[in-house]
Amino acid sequence: MTQLQELRGNIRVFARCRRDDRVQCALTFPSEEDICITDSKNQKRLFRFDRVYDPDTTQEEVSKSLCASHNCNLYLCHDNDLSSS
Repeated sequence: MTQLQELRGNIRVFARCRRDDRVQCALTFPSEEDICITDSKNQKRLFRFDRVYDPDTTQEEVSKSLCASHNCNLYLCHDNDLSSS
């Protein structure tokens, strides 16, 4: 294990946001690590991740980016996978 991994820990959290054309987007992407959410009261909350992929990022780009820079297994979950049938 490298010293950097020891300092950061072994778990990395990546976020990929998808576009839903039925609703107005409340997300902005100030950096490759941050998502800013604006709520209905126009209050902003910033969330930090190891890496953020915006709605224009393709699945292929996500996979290449993750697998090129990390020795990892990917579990891909779509929000429809979580809803009951």
